[in-house]
Amino acid sequence: MSTSAKNRSKLRLSLYLILGFIALFLFLSLGSYWLVYQNNGTSAIKSALKNTLPYPAAIVNGQFVALKDLEKRVSGFNLVYQIKEDQGTPLTASRPSWEELRSTELEKMIDLKIIEQRADKYQVTVSDQDVQNIFEQEILPQAPNGEAEVVQNLKDYYGWTITEFKKYVLYEVILREKVAAKLSADAEITQSAKEKADAVYQEVLSGAKPFSEYATEYSDDSASAENGGELGFFGKGEMVQEFETVAFALNIGDVSQPVKTQYGYHIIKVTDKDESAGTVEARHILIAFDSLEKVVANKKAQASILRLLPKL
Repeated sequence: MSTSAKNRSKLRLSLYLILGFIALFLFLSLGSYWLVYQNNGTSAIKSALKNTLPYPAAIVNGQFVALKDLEKRVSGFNLVYQIKEDQGTPLTASRPSWEELRSTELEKMIDLKIIEQRADKYQVTVSDQDVQNIFEQEILPQAPNGEAEVVQNLKDYYGWTITEFKKYVLYEVILREKVAAKLSADAEITQSAKEKADAVYQEVLSGAKPFSEYATEYSDDSASAENGGELGFFGKGEMVQEFETVAFALNIGDVSQPVKTQYGYHIIKVTDKDESAGTVEARHILIAFDSLEKVVANKKAQASILRLLPKL
């Protein structure tokens, strides 16, 4: 056989091997996909695949929501329902089916992924130390027998380890708090509140009706809105700094332009002052920034989301 013929034979063999590997890869990939996502069975192989390989339960703006985390969360919360049912503990609502619980938890995890993407924008992170701090400050004090009691309770009631509890509960609590605290500095979030506050301010200046009626109609501070925005007398140090500075600078009867604080934009009217006590009486109209929940809902509606919830 000539050298060129041998080379062609080797090339053909290499090509066959490559095609064989590709075919095997596709077979295994499609087979595992069918087993995990389309098969209704509960085989050990299916469970092993779901819990070992990084299959997504959903893809949110190109980022995976891990299927194994979803399954672990659902099994934990389902166990709680089962224990309460076995103990005869009254439930606040009817017990959801496994499929309903899984669907609910998937949506929560999609929300969390959107919050994580927001955190990336704000350069917000949650460190292991952040999680450990809240664990020591909020969880351990509730366990007289220390960490061993927490470990046992998590195992008995959720089937979770401490690491899983920190990941599925504490991490999310901290992340939500940190991202929510950044919303007031995000022009994308605050602009709509500013525009509404400016419009309400112009209405107040028109004097078409008393300030108290505008407060009842527009204020997002429901507690004071019921009383026409009444805040009563307050001294220095009782309100956030931006609000306090403006309120104490106003004369009786004056109305401020919208004042930005961490809560939103306030339109303040001073109704009285007690110079001897160093206090001011005021009403206000709060045009609040969108809550984290509303921001997430809006971003979720705009997001590219592919739900891959496998069959049970």
